[in-house]
Amino acid sequence: MEVLPETLGLPLGDHMKINQKRKYFYKKVFEPVKAKKVSPTEYLEIVQNHTDNIERVEYLAPKIGDDNFGSFKVTYRIPVLCEVNI
Repeated sequence: MEVLPETLGLPLGDHMKINQKRKYFYKKVFEPVKAKKVSPTEYLEIVQNHTDNIERVEYLAPKIGDDNFGSFKVTYRIPVLCEVNI
């Protein structure tokens, strides 16, 4: 069902901007993932929101000379959907 610009209360030219923004929305591709490597800040978000789905967590130490604090490999009980970069 197409929404007409008049029903949104927009002038006729503005509906083109809305359609241009939406066309990129449909190009996202998600894939089920059993384990993924995350940064420490992402790990904290996962622990707060999905504690019941975490099977195992491994700390991956940083390599010498890296400017980060390492990363975590999170293994899920039930695979989660993650965006795939195409």
